[in-house]
Amino acid sequence: MSEVVLVALISGICTAIPSLIATFVMNNKTMEVLKYRIESLEAKTEKHNNVVERTFKLEEDVKNAQYRINDLKDDIDSIRNN
Repeated sequence: MSEVVLVALISGICTAIPSLIATFVMNNKTMEVLKYRIESLEAKTEKHNNVVERTFKLEEDVKNAQYRINDLKDDIDSIRNN
């Protein structure tokens, strides 16, 4: 009877240990892939944010240029009318 239990324990350990090792290795590989993908997404997000900031700056510059153009047009119209 005790031999049967001993064989069962040994076979259980022989099955559990490789299974745990395989799980640990796969978990590490999965974490590496996730880390890479997160870093990649962070880089893309940073590029996107830079584009948004630059676009906002350009919109402000265009708005200011349009105000200046309108002021110059008003100045030209007032000179022509005098």
